[in-house]
Amino acid sequence: MTNQQDNDALTIAAPHFIGLLMEMEHQARELIATTDKSAEELRILLLGPKSELGKLTKQIRQVPPVDRGNVGVVVNEVKESIEKALQKLRPKEKETFKQILADIRAERTQKYDIKKLKGRDDIFRIRKGDMRIIFSKTDTLTKILVLEKRSEATYKIST
Repeated sequence: MTNQQDNDALTIAAPHFIGLLMEMEHQARELIATTDKSAEELRILLLGPKSELGKLTKQIRQVPPVDRGNVGVVVNEVKESIEKALQKLRPKEKETFKQILADIRAERTQKYDIKKLKGRDDIFRIRKGDMRIIFSKTDTLTKILVLEKRSEATYKIST
């Protein structure tokens, strides 16, 4: 095998890499909202050099050089998003989010104000006070997209 073939075998396409980053962001937001760990423990777990995000970030060199700048921007945005999520939720809000997430998973959502987002058949919003959970739901998968207090950016999601 030539060096070029070796490099091609190790290449990660930018869209795939960005998809992995977005999935990690969603998982991190859900963990932040549902765990009893302290913010500092979560910061190390989610953003530290040995975290899954840290490991993935080290693989950015496998993205084609022409795409690395754009992927780097997304890496920074994901890190900032996780950091903001770590700073936002108070313990009472965490408990509320934990209960709502458990109810979504168990399909006990009748008591919530749920609306389908405009233009999408698979994305829904639960509103409880000033808190919002936006999630996608298919027959086989429920995925939390946004977990936060209401803001102007809450409904601006990219999937």
